[in-house]
Amino acid sequence: MITITLQEAQNQLPQWLQQIQQSHEIIRILDAGKPVADLVPASSSGNPLQPHEEIQHIQIHYDPVAPLLQDEWSEDSI
Repeated sequence: MITITLQEAQNQLPQWLQQIQQSHEIIRILDAGKPVADLVPASSSGNPLQPHEEIQHIQIHYDPVAPLLQDEWSEDSI
């Protein structure tokens, strides 16, 4: 991962975008030494919101965010 300052990003954005295209590396932008953004290569796999085909086959037959009942707590967590 490459880290650059906010000033460098503002002044040389075309060069950094070219760097990402060539190296497919992530560039982290820092403002006063703190991370504020990441420049990442665009996904070539199509729609990034489309679930992976393996995930489409998973079925959950319960509510994963429902609280556990008393008898569902493990002995170790009590």
